[in-house]
Amino acid sequence: MRDKLRVLSLKHNLDSLIAAIIGATLVFIFTNYHGIGISPDSVSYAGVARNIRLGKGILEFNENPLIIFPAGYPVFLGVLSWLFSSDVLVIAPFINAFLVGLILFVNGCIIQRFSRIEYWYKWGILSILPISYCLIDVFTMLWSETLFLLLLSFFILSIRGYLKHPTIKALVLPALFTALACDTRIAGLSIMGTGLLLIFLHKRVKWSLKLLHLVIYATGGITLLLLNLVRNDSVNGTMTGVRQKSITPFWLNLQYFGETVLQWFRITSTNSIVCISLAVILLITVAVSLGYRYFKMDKIATFETINIAFCIVYILFILLTSTISRYEKINNRLLSPAYIPLLISISFFLPSFIKSIKIKFLKVLVVISMMLIFLTLQFYQVMATIEFQRQTKDAGIPGYTELDWQESDIVQFLKAKPNYFKPDVEIYSNACDAVYFYSGLPALRIPEPVHKVDLKEYYETDGNYIVWFTNDFYNPAIMPINELRKHRDIDTLTKFNDAIIFWSKPKH
Repeated sequence: MRDKLRVLSLKHNLDSLIAAIIGATLVFIFTNYHGIGISPDSVSYAGVARNIRLGKGILEFNENPLIIFPAGYPVFLGVLSWLFSSDVLVIAPFINAFLVGLILFVNGCIIQRFSRIEYWYKWGILSILPISYCLIDVFTMLWSETLFLLLLSFFILSIRGYLKHPTIKALVLPALFTALACDTRIAGLSIMGTGLLLIFLHKRVKWSLKLLHLVIYATGGITLLLLNLVRNDSVNGTMTGVRQKSITPFWLNLQYFGETVLQWFRITSTNSIVCISLAVILLITVAVSLGYRYFKMDKIATFETINIAFCIVYILFILLTSTISRYEKINNRLLSPAYIPLLISISFFLPSFIKSIKIKFLKVLVVISMMLIFLTLQFYQVMATIEFQRQTKDAGIPGYTELDWQESDIVQFLKAKPNYFKPDVEIYSNACDAVYFYSGLPALRIPEPVHKVDLKEYYETDGNYIVWFTNDFYNPAIMPINELRKHRDIDTLTKFNDAIIFWSKPKH
């Protein structure tokens, strides 16, 4: 009877709705003090969204085709911006508040349908999520993870429907959400990996039919990303831009993973052995849990197993790709999709575990110990949320909307005098996204030293401006200005406390 009830039932999930409203309200409050948080990636998303709204297509702020990121998230922003006739930065707080609220509600409904549900457990998890550092950090920024987490939640819902009734028709929704996730973030491939793993492990489907299901799901799930990559190659000659090899070994990525998990619960540790040990213990625990539920319990078609499967696939995906390809250090943003699944994976067994304890004294001791641990962690999270609110109210969310940036000399100049730059002369910068964000001018990035061809082409360009930020912004990948002087004549036009505007021209 219980299995026939709709998972997304408001009647049975008023507690989930309350948690959703709290989470959405907090995000909306934090993003309305001084604007939503903006990172360099956010500027790219916003630039594409604006160009889509203007009918220019999937172009970045510098009018070049979007290559480095999948198109799904900026297209999502662009469509909403067009529908509401508002700039993407104006509606972003509303979008993120709605997304986090929907994610919290859906996950609350998922927990409600666990094999053994105790309300104290559900309420405990729902009390953690709205004030969690992980989610607040992500949903106060204009980042693609916000949409990715929602697509992940719907994938978990839909793949469970397939596992309960494994038909080709039931594969349509999981394939759709996988396709959208893959074209939102390349990490969506981990969702595809999870789906393939679960279909492969399904014991009640004949092998001939299982192979057909695997092919159909994989084909449907990869379609949008494949079309995106083919389009990229046709307009740019590369599918994902020029990628550099990783400079962080696997063991160091394990350490960063452990550090991030501790950070989620506001525990700090710089001891590499502690962090690596935690990472290894978590991976082994989740892997063993998946194996136990499959081989011993035969519970593949449950929300608990799906969360465990995604958790291990996603974490391994991030660890391995970070070891192969160079991108930002493993941090909360990269690991945020694993936050709720990992939280569930290491806690869902508690109701059954406590119930299995027959000795009353021992049961009371275990319950008290768990309550103390929970209340301690919650206290840390509440204090961290209060501190985040104070800092956000005073200084803004870290990034380009932070007051230190907005009140800087160069930013005030860019906002007040965009006509300072001649319209037919290109602008280069070590932070081209910042130039665009504050002035609306389509600046170009100074090529990185590893891109020899791009650097050679830049050396031969006609005269152009260079806006060189000298504040806390520092990107070691950008060619230093002193190195540029060896190849071009560079004269100072205007000097600020935190930046210099140069005129750059070929050497005679």
